[in-house]
Amino acid sequence: MEERVLARADFVKFKFLIAFLWTLSPICLLGFIIWAIDVGVIGIMLAGIVISIIIAGMTLLLSYILKKRELVVTNKRVVAKGAFGFRKDIPIEKVTGFSTFMIMGIGCSSPSTKIKFNYCKNRLEVFDAIALEATKRNNRYL
Repeated sequence: MEERVLARADFVKFKFLIAFLWTLSPICLLGFIIWAIDVGVIGIMLAGIVISIIIAGMTLLLSYILKKRELVVTNKRVVAKGAFGFRKDIPIEKVTGFSTFMIMGIGCSSPSTKIKFNYCKNRLEVFDAIALEATKRNNRYL
């Protein structure tokens, strides 16, 4: 039997937060430069450069993490992918628990592993797909 996709999680993109952080970095740099010129201390300008680089780096890291999230439910397994090579596969036969929780969260677990994601727009669709497939598999073995 061929593996087919039943549901794919659609995550919140946080475009406003990313745009805000990208805007905050040069504004912070400009503010520190103006302050350094007003006071006449070069160390303040260097602090502004460091803080702006840190904000830009955090923004790059956050946008990378948010782009790499993926949760797919197939008729044979639940696959979760995240940033930095994170990947977990749970066969449907091994699924012992599945849940939804606050902050648009969805979770799935087996005796050996647990998957949790927040900010899933279609969490009920993913939850229903996992529940339907898991109960089908459990009824087959009873």
